[in-house]
Amino acid sequence: MTEPRGSMIPRDDLDHTEHSHEFVGADHGQVPFSVILVHSAPGPARRTGSPTAGRVGCD
Repeated sequence: MTEPRGSMIPRDDLDHTEHSHEFVGADHGQVPFSVILVHSAPGPARRTGSPTAGRVGCD
């Protein structure tokens, strides 16, 4: 028995805006995760005590 193999999805085939591309797993069968690729320049470092530090948004 062989393992199922994934496929490559060109970045521009993903939903996108000017600053990001988004892979939504549910749109591609039973993929159990989503990924957002953000294209922006680095900004100032966040303070360690920031209320958003270490969080990942989920809706």
